[in-house]
Amino acid sequence: MLLKLRVLAFFVNPIGQGYLGGAERRFFEVSKALAELNVEVHAVELRSSLSSDFKASYISHPLAHESPRGHRESIHLISDLFRRGFGLFRRTRFDLVQASRHDLVENLFPAWILSFIFRVPFVVTFHHLNPNDWMSTQDLYRSRVRRYKSRLRAVVLTLDDIAKRLLYSRAEGYLTVSNATKRDMTEVFRLPRDRIFVSGDGVDFKRLSSFPHLGAKVHDAIFVGRVTGAKGIDVLLDAWRAVNDSRPEARLIIVGGGEPTEMRKYSVRIEQLGLQRTVSMTGFVSDDRLVDLLKSSKIFVLPSYREGFGLGVAEAMACGLPVVISDITSLREAFSGVASFFPPGDAERLSQEIVKLLDDDQLREELGCRSQVFVRKYDWRSVAERELEFIRSLVCRKAG
Repeated sequence: MLLKLRVLAFFVNPIGQGYLGGAERRFFEVSKALAELNVEVHAVELRSSLSSDFKASYISHPLAHESPRGHRESIHLISDLFRRGFGLFRRTRFDLVQASRHDLVENLFPAWILSFIFRVPFVVTFHHLNPNDWMSTQDLYRSRVRRYKSRLRAVVLTLDDIAKRLLYSRAEGYLTVSNATKRDMTEVFRLPRDRIFVSGDGVDFKRLSSFPHLGAKVHDAIFVGRVTGAKGIDVLLDAWRAVNDSRPEARLIIVGGGEPTEMRKYSVRIEQLGLQRTVSMTGFVSDDRLVDLLKSSKIFVLPSYREGFGLGVAEAMACGLPVVISDITSLREAFSGVASFFPPGDAERLSQEIVKLLDDDQLREELGCRSQVFVRKYDWRSVAERELEFIRSLVCRKAG
């Protein structure tokens, strides 16, 4: 029997309050599968990132912090995360340290410094690159001066980005979910391809496909994800107005939360387009409620401009829904041959794809069945096995 490995992960969840985005859900699911493979995952995290549905998947070491709102709070949080991690290393020998998200310096800095002190591999997980990642330091600074009207705030935020890029270069290895993201990482950050490992994403097919639901399909389409411009919410609302021109009773449900300003922005947009009667926004919901809403819907829609993998798409497929998604590289890589694609940002084409499926019950049923068959190949156990192979190779290399 192979010796138990121990991983210390820094898992600051910016969403907070126990709600999960795709990155957080992936961490929970992979940790659960790794536990079955004799890997003990410890997570230093914010108290508010805990979710009762997933507590058994890893050993939690929570801090009594909320998500930082400014640079002073961020520095204080980094200090506390480091101290907690240092104390854990003094009591337990860890084989590897992981930053669970590449976009938070609160995860990156304590993970790197502990890996340096205790001479263990440092790994960073990338899901997808953010718009700021593609911008030069000078352009980032200028855009922030224009946005915040404060040179000091622009300097602080830009220094944060510089620090993150420096910390990426200090990692021994990188985990990511798709070849599309791997290509972006090498292009934008110049990270060495041979140190980037694509382990993919998974879906709990058994749970999702067997979840009991006897109700009617009361929603014509469903979106699941963070409510933000990068997810194409504006495009979705414009498309839905066109859908309502031919199908006045068609109903769309938007499931997920976001920053309060973003939620208000899209609520106002719904009113401006006259969609109050046919479009509803739920905010964050529980796991069981999410599955119930998916199974109460006819079509899943994702008009996103960027995705690492598209975990929500896979979960919708496992629930038997046909999907209409943006034709971006990562989604094409994961779901080619079974999804309906439209050009990103094209509200007219999106509305046409939606209406085509709503008008054809037989086509919807056929694509839903094909979706369920297709998505079976995305299994969390297989993801964990691939990650374990990568982890062992890094640990052996560091020891040798």
